[in-house]
Amino acid sequence: MPGERIVFDGLWRCLCPSVDADALSRALRAPLASRNRPSAVHQARAVVKSPSLRARAYRAAVPRSYDLRGPLSSEELEGAEKEPHRRQRQRYASFKEYAEINYHRSLFRLWRRNSHLPLPMLRRGSLDESLDTVPTEKIVDTLREVTNLENQYHTICDMVHYLVTKRLMKPDVFLYTCLINANVDRRYGSASAVAKIFKEMESEGISPTSATFHVALNVLAVHPDYVLRNKVLNDMKAAWIEPTFRGIASIAGGLLRDGQFELALDRLEYFHQHDMQYPRWVNDAFIYILGERGFHEESLTIMQHTMNSRKGSRALSMWYFLLDVYSRDAFYEGVSYIWNRMVVPGIIVPSDGMAINVLNTAARHGDAQMASYIIKTLSARGRKLGLHHFEPLLEIQARGNELRKAFLTLCLMKKAGLQPDLSSTRPIFVQLRQSPEHTDEAVAMLRDLSNDYDIPIAAFNTVLEAILARRGFKAGLDFYRAVRHVCSETPDVSTFGLLFNRCSVPRSMRFLIAEMEVFSVKPNEAIYNQIILISTLSENYEPAFRYLEAMRSCETDGQPNNWWIDKGTALALLRRCILAEDNRAQALFTECKRRGMHNIESDVQTLIREVERKRQQKLSSKAGDSITNVVLLGAETHEKAPELSVA
Repeated sequence: MPGERIVFDGLWRCLCPSVDADALSRALRAPLASRNRPSAVHQARAVVKSPSLRARAYRAAVPRSYDLRGPLSSEELEGAEKEPHRRQRQRYASFKEYAEINYHRSLFRLWRRNSHLPLPMLRRGSLDESLDTVPTEKIVDTLREVTNLENQYHTICDMVHYLVTKRLMKPDVFLYTCLINANVDRRYGSASAVAKIFKEMESEGISPTSATFHVALNVLAVHPDYVLRNKVLNDMKAAWIEPTFRGIASIAGGLLRDGQFELALDRLEYFHQHDMQYPRWVNDAFIYILGERGFHEESLTIMQHTMNSRKGSRALSMWYFLLDVYSRDAFYEGVSYIWNRMVVPGIIVPSDGMAINVLNTAARHGDAQMASYIIKTLSARGRKLGLHHFEPLLEIQARGNELRKAFLTLCLMKKAGLQPDLSSTRPIFVQLRQSPEHTDEAVAMLRDLSNDYDIPIAAFNTVLEAILARRGFKAGLDFYRAVRHVCSETPDVSTFGLLFNRCSVPRSMRFLIAEMEVFSVKPNEAIYNQIILISTLSENYEPAFRYLEAMRSCETDGQPNNWWIDKGTALALLRRCILAEDNRAQALFTECKRRGMHNIESDVQTLIREVERKRQQKLSSKAGDSITNVVLLGAETHEKAPELSVA
């Protein structure tokens, strides 16, 4: 009875990696299946629809995985060469695997040109005795071709070692040049190895050629060494050898990687002055490295020169990279150049984070068109817009004196469910504070917009703050009385904070306290401090202690706020207590000291001496105690205190 036939396919090898080597070799030597019979690749592609599963099915159907350091059979090389280029990138799980396939194609083309060579010669890291039948000239010719390929460090070194040890070939400048060229490999090569090779050549009396020097410059572009590079250049100068344009490109690349940007730019300028056609990677390296290091003017100049002179397109990844670093550092010239050239035509689409950086850049430089475009784009994507999206546009409109558009943007923010505050309206306040005309126009704008839009309280507070700053408390209080006719919202704590900050009359203070009770607005620490100060400077300072006790007992969500008055208010209240010989002065002083008020002891001592001096003067002049003087003394102390800032 005949034995059971072993069927070997890619799916079996993928699921059963422990298949024995004999079965693997028999399967590889088996004849190809009939054309009428579908292969494992076609069967897998017919079943698998998703790209990731299709890639795994393809990798399971090929004879073996492509290992960069493993042996290569003729079937593998031929399969890599015949793999169609159409839509080939989608068949691989990663770009690394795609690069491996392309590398094997180049090896197959090399082997096809030198088919007389055995396949082990194309393996990395080892050679066997099968080379003994190959003429030395053929091996040298192949070595000359291998040196032009990438990732051939071990192959070049092994071939040179084989020629010297097995074929007894005398080391010459060609073999040393090949060894230097092998050190271009980024993983195994090094500049120190090149220095040792040059030293050995000098001891053997072998003079480097122009090719040797240029290969060394190419190595030093990958492994920068400033001292060795200068030595190579000096030796070239002594031998009357001028660097070629590729040599200059290698020098520029080495200087760039070494961080010597000025010298590298001088080399690049040499190319431009002499109109040389240098390699494209030189410009790309300059653009990427200079852009990443923050030399945005230089990278933009190189990019513009490249686009204007060569009239060639750059990779989209480079445009994305430049837009990212330019917007990150708010480099407006670069952002505007890429935006108008690539984003507006729809060639590239920035991400949300990149769009936010561009929006902030546009706000800083007053480009309203760019900012509006970004907000529309984010809105079209279905993104929920927040304050950080609208605030840059608001800043642009305010800086351009487009106050009506700025207030309209605040209305749109409220319509979108956002709640702007005083920090959002700082650009508008800066413009209103500059001239009274802008303030009058702002009042008219709010009244006009209130007919069609819901005016947010933040817009009202901004105009109120500008009126208080330019015309005083009375004009601001008159404008506050019209809040119900302008805004659909009720006043908030910021509204009363602005008014209390300018208030100094107890009657007005009581009116504002009553208004807060009507609108159910609770005072914050700054408002309590101002209320206590106004009460201290009034004729009857007893309410100051009631408000101080309310301030201390104030809680939020059941937790005490631990609020306390500032130093200026504390000294004003202590002065009144000392003049009135109020026993509560000691408890007030102890609490201030416990809370760590700076220099409170020396200030109180100075205050006591001043009060005693005033008393002596009054006694000597037989003048009665006047509460008016007490109020004036408290006002002088308040002038030394820091100004309250609600914003």
